[in-house]
Parts: sequence; C-alpha cells; structure tokens
Amino acid sequence: MSEVFSIQLSNHTTQPDGKTGVWLDLPATAEQVRAAMGQIGVTQDNPWDYFISGFSTPEGRHLAIPYDLALASGVNELNFLAARLEKLDAYEIGALNAALQQKDTELRTISRIIDYPDNLDYFVNLPDIHTVAALGDYYLNRSGMVDMPDEWKSAIDTAALGKHIAELEQGAFTEYGYIVKSGDQWRQVYEGQIIPEEYRVLSFPPPQVERDEASRPQPQPEQTAPASQPVIPIVLTGRNNAERMKEITDRLEAGIQALFESEQYKNYLTAMSKFHNYSFNNTLLIAMQKPDASLVAGYNKWKDEFERHVKRGERAIKILAPAPYKVRRQVEKLDANGRPIPGPDGKPLTEEQEVTVPAFKVVSVFDVSQTEGREIPDIAVDELTGSVERYQDFFAALERTSPVPIAFEDIESGAHGYYHLEEKRIAIDEGMSELQTLKTAIHEIAHATLHAIDKDATPEELADRPDRRTREVQALYSAFQNVNHFKEC
Repeated sequence: MSEVFSIQLSNHTTQPDGKTGVWLDLPATAEQVRAAMGQIGVTQDNPWDYFISGFSTPEGRHLAIPYDLALASGVNELNFLAARLEKLDAYEIGALNAALQQKDTELRTISRIIDYPDNLDYFVNLPDIHTVAALGDYYLNRSGMVDMPDEWKSAIDTAALGKHIAELEQGAFTEYGYIVKSGDQWRQVYEGQIIPEEYRVLSFPPPQVERDEASRPQPQPEQTAPASQPVIPIVLTGRNNAERMKEITDRLEAGIQALFESEQYKNYLTAMSKFHNYSFNNTLLIAMQKPDASLVAGYNKWKDEFERHVKRGERAIKILAPAPYKVRRQVEKLDANGRPIPGPDGKPLTEEQEVTVPAFKVVSVFDVSQTEGREIPDIAVDELTGSVERYQDFFAALERTSPVPIAFEDIESGAHGYYHLEEKRIAIDEGMSELQTLKTAIHEIAHATLHAIDKDATPEELADRPDRRTREVQALYSAFQNVNHFKEC
C-alpha cells in the first residue's frame, strides 16, 4: 500500500489542543492503526479518547478534500476512502480536486467521495483551461466540435464564446482546470452503506483472558441482582456536527413515533420519569438507548467528579448538548426605548455587535451502571413499594387538586380506575395498595384535566382532540412523573 493521505491522531486527555499526536498514513492495516493508537495512549480501555487532529497529503499528489471534513470523519471511513483513491491516476485525481473546488460541489461528504471511483465519467475536466478565453479557444480550435473555415474563426471573440459556454453548461473554473458535468447519471454504490469489513481497521478486541474466562461454565448464585441492560447505541455516520444533528433528530422523530404507535411506551415512561432535569429530547434519547438508566454523565465527569471509570467495552449513550457560538453581525442601533435610530437617509443606523447563536452538538454520556469505582450513595431509583408514608394526606391533596369528584367502587372489568366523560367523575378500584391507588388517581386526574370534552363543542373543535393512544401516553407520563418523583423525595 502507498500513502494516499495521512491523518494525525491525538488523545483528548493528554493532547486536548490537537497540536501534537501521531501521524498515520492511509490506507493502513489494523495492526498499524492499533500501534498508532497505542503511541497516544488509546487502548481498548479508553477507545473514545482519540480524535483526528490533522490531515495531510503527499507532495505531488494533493487532494483538495476540505480539512474540516476530514477531521470530522472516522478512521475506518477515511481508510476506505484512501483505499478507493489509491488506484486513481493523476488525471482522475485532478478531476476529483476540480470537482471538490466547485462552489456548489456535490461531493460534500466523505461517503459521496468514496463513490467517485465508480463515477469517473460523471465529470469532464480540462486541466489546462482556467479562463473563459481559454475555454472559448478550446471549443473553437481544439475540441473538433466547430466546423468552419479558419478565417471565420479569427473573427470570433473567444472570451465571449467561453463565457457563453460556461454559463450554458454550468461549468466552473478551478485551480485544477475547468470542470463540467458530462450528463452521465451518478451511481450510488457505497454511500449510505456500512463500510466493508476489510477496511474497518479501528477495533479493540477484548483481551484473550476475558474471552477464555467467559467461555468457562460459571456457577450460578442462588439470587442475583437484575442485570443492567446493554446500551442500544445510536450509530451516527455524519461527517460533521450538522449531519450528526440531522441523524440524531431523525432518530428522535422515529422514537417519538414509536412512543405513540407501539405498546412499549410504559417502558419509555419508566425511564423518562427518572430524568427531571433533562429536556424531553434528551430524556427520550436516553430511554431509547438504555431504558434502565438512572444517572448519566460524561466520561471525564465520571472520572474527575465522581472518581469512577467507565467499564471496558461499554457503549456510549448519545444525547444533545448546547454548543452556542458567537458571531459579529450588523444590527440596528436602538434608542433608550428600544426603537431603531434613523440615519440621515431615513434608514435605521446599524452597528456591529457580537451575538450568541444557539446551537447544539451530539455528545456521549454513560449510565452509572456502566461505571465502577468510588461508591455513590442513593443514586438509584428504588422499586415501587405497596405502602406510602402519609398516604391519607397525599390522597386528600389529590382530591383537592382533581377537577372532578373521586370515589371508590368495585370495578369488575379489571381496570384500576376510569374517568367518566359524561358524568364528570373518577372511579378507583377498591382494595388496591396505597401506591397503586395514588398512581391510578394521578393517572385519571390527568385524563380529567387534559381530555375533558365540552358537550357543546363543535365537530371542528373535537377534531383537534388527541386520539386515544395519545391521551393514554399523556396520562401515563403524568402518572409516572409524579409517582416516581414523590417516591424519590
């Protein structure tokens, strides 16, 4: 293998500024990647500590891949790209560079560039053409497309001709010559697909001793604590923050749809009730990936603030974190009353100010069950128990809060309770535990508060009423939030 390009690998912990690190030529083997990772202190114990901090191409074979695009990519993906580009000749690389330098290039992602070797006829590159006059001369005298006497050609303005042609075929002049689409259809081969196994060179297999021990029969204890559920990871393949944000928000939309369309919403709500300080989006993301999570934090926060370490082989939970940035913009000058100040021409005066633009990024966190180290007291949510301290006071408070009367009765259908829309009352089954009684009361109060129907409502107003499954999710969420919150207090 010959070097197509190189990347610099750095360690978040020991080289956070990315100014130092180890350069790795790509394409590479798994052994070479593992050796490079070892030089920066990244092993199977901390595989998430590395990041790509540099990108370089060999002299004489430059690649115009945007620097930031390369740094936002993954090692496996870049290795696959290098292997794909390794077989291209100088003209094909030049055409790729010209296409990459187009103002509105179609090659915006690494996965798209990976497909370029299967689309070599998609572009036509004229490497020695850099001006409209040169383009006009090429078409007139060298392309063989214009058949006319030479004396006529001398009267043609080649610059005007070249400008007209470039506009007509929407070509572009770049450092690597003139580039234009040929009219062929782009063939999507690897874009959006999993990287083939032979090019996935970044992996950290568990030690042999662990595999051997895992294969031996283990004695089964008489009683064991419930095993922690493994993380169902959200795999993000975006090459930059914008693409990863789109991927994770798409997953959020799918998760919300699943929440409403499946019978699993009780499991989601159980997890969601534990994270009062998180946004709905992050709470749902946590519930989607690890429903039994109880306390999450970033890798460094676990290490620095809790003196705990993430266990070997644990998968991260992806959530969103604020990432605002500041820019300088021209804004209208305002007087003391907040009104625009007009200038001599009657238009509002402007001034340059630094403003903060709200934005988000995808970050990784881990649940406490994925860590080990110094013990943290009272972090887990206990199992629900049957009795409730000061039960009578709680129930009396719920009765005062309820918009309709609450009464006990023997409900033969097996339901714990119900809200009667027409009679405007709540019924709760007799003989249940105190905790179940309180939960049912909260659930039905939520129905009575959120979903009461006005008998005089028009059909149009009734059309906006949530459907049954939506109403049930809303009531369940209210009950889970309140019961679990009071239980933790």
